[in-house]
Amino acid sequence: GGAEASTIVSWTESEIQVKAPAAASLKTAAVTVTIGDNAVASNQTFTFDPPNVTGITPTSAFTGTLVTIAGTDFGYEAPAAGSGITNPVLFADGEAATVSYWTTNQIVVSVPTNASTGNVIVQTIGGTDSVAFGVRPQLNTVTPAKATQNATIALAGTGFGTTQGTGVVFRDASGGAYTQQGTILLWSPTTLQVQVPSTGHSGGTGGVRSGLVSLATSGSV
Repeated sequence: GGAEASTIVSWTESEIQVKAPAAASLKTAAVTVTIGDNAVASNQTFTFDPPNVTGITPTSAFTGTLVTIAGTDFGYEAPAAGSGITNPVLFADGEAATVSYWTTNQIVVSVPTNASTGNVIVQTIGGTDSVAFGVRPQLNTVTPAKATQNATIALAGTGFGTTQGTGVVFRDASGGAYTQQGTILLWSPTTLQVQVPSTGHSGGTGGVRSGLVSLATSGSV
């Protein structure tokens, strides 16, 4: 990496305080002070501390929700483009988060649309650290709303995750405890295709006449 200029915070005859550059690309580097035409290199190197993530609030949420990551040694600002770190906060499956606020001990990001339950990773020049986070599934629409047994329906929403969950359940709205598993044909973070069950209340072909559809993802229900 090349030389990166620091922001000077204070300067006296015996001490200089600066902010470490966000575009620095090396974890350990030499420090040079330039006064006029003279450049004086330090005989000691500077090392960026790795981030230390201590928690995330809330610990689970729907996609699009703002969450706060707490910790230390994040740096005064997010790594800049020159650092080589293009996505300083990653959710499970490598989904990049949009950062709305960054300080040395707090980061605020929005949960990505295609995020899955798993670890949220914070990346800085000094290294990485992570914290567990649960993405809550949200089912928005079922199309068509009415269908015959064995028909294919589409479920749209967010937070389903990339790993297929444990099932899609059709529940009877008649007041009974009847439930049937649908057959999953397609699973993605935002769309499912499911075959309507054909088995009825008594084991015949009556199917679920009307009711609710619920799904269980790999991380939460």
